[in-house]
Amino acid sequence: TAVFQTLGEALRQLDRFSAIEALPAGMGRKKNLVVRIRARIDTESLPAPLRLMSALLPPWNEQSQWREWPVQ
Repeated sequence: TAVFQTLGEALRQLDRFSAIEALPAGMGRKKNLVVRIRARIDTESLPAPLRLMSALLPPWNEQSQWREWPVQ
């Protein structure tokens, strides 16, 4: 789990991410690997006005669906 204060910070981290480097030893040789990722909003970390909106104006989708990409 990683926490980012801004969208730009999260995108910079994703730009540096290498799925092959993150895999346990030996996994990089397997075929048909898929990376899965999803995002989640920590509503408790939001500024007070947005935290109030998230509580009063449902549905706030605090978590995205899983997204998948093949590892090449």
